[in-house]
Amino acid sequence: SISNSQQVLDTLKKKSTDLSQGQKNYQNLNPQIKTKIIQAVPFNPDVTTLIKNLEAATAPQASTSAIQIQPVTLFDIQNTLSDHPALGKVDFTYNVIGSYAQIITTISNLAKLPRLTTITNLIISKQQEGPVNLSVTGKGYFLK
Repeated sequence: SISNSQQVLDTLKKKSTDLSQGQKNYQNLNPQIKTKIIQAVPFNPDVTTLIKNLEAATAPQASTSAIQIQPVTLFDIQNTLSDHPALGKVDFTYNVIGSYAQIITTISNLAKLPRLTTITNLIISKQQEGPVNLSVTGKGYFLK
């Protein structure tokens, strides 16, 4: 019907206007803010930078005992057919050994990572006379 077509046309015009305004807003952003956005959610898995971020989160005098990255899906046929980019994820496990204070500092540093990440599991353990162990599983995100 004509009223249905008019409604679709109005919706498309609004979407076009909103997209144009969004693009203008993005172009007017401070270059440092644009850089932070790209660091937070890169356009690829950027595993190397994620590993460097995790290593940098390790407190001084503590040691990273392991970083394990799970396989990452780089291409998904469903997303190529979509108009909207999907959020991909890089699953990781990160282990640190140190004193209790160093482990707490490391956890605090993880909360400040430049990359958008979620911590899905965090375990702190200690043997009788040994150091404190931290085991973290999480996800780093990227746009597909």
